[in-house]
Amino acid sequence: METEIPKLKLWFDIKHRRMNIAMINRLSEIKSFTCEERYLNLINKHPEIFQRAPLQYIASYLDMEPQSLSRLRKRISDKYLPRRFLTKVKSGF
Repeated sequence: METEIPKLKLWFDIKHRRMNIAMINRLSEIKSFTCEERYLNLINKHPEIFQRAPLQYIASYLDMEPQSLSRLRKRISDKYLPRRFLTKVKSGF
């Protein structure tokens, strides 16, 4: 089939190359980034994923336990959105 349709072979080669590069990037991200960095990267790259996938699958993708992801999410929300701001917002309504 590859000899019959050269454009199809080219398409498969490009697709295969991109897949390999994505896999190498993913593995290097897991090895070199902290859990927090991986989480923040995922939020920046694919913010919609948190509406579509259960947190247990997201935790698995980030190579952490679901409980660890929960603690990380709380710590990050406390860091970037302090409690005093939340109480002001709640009392304003």
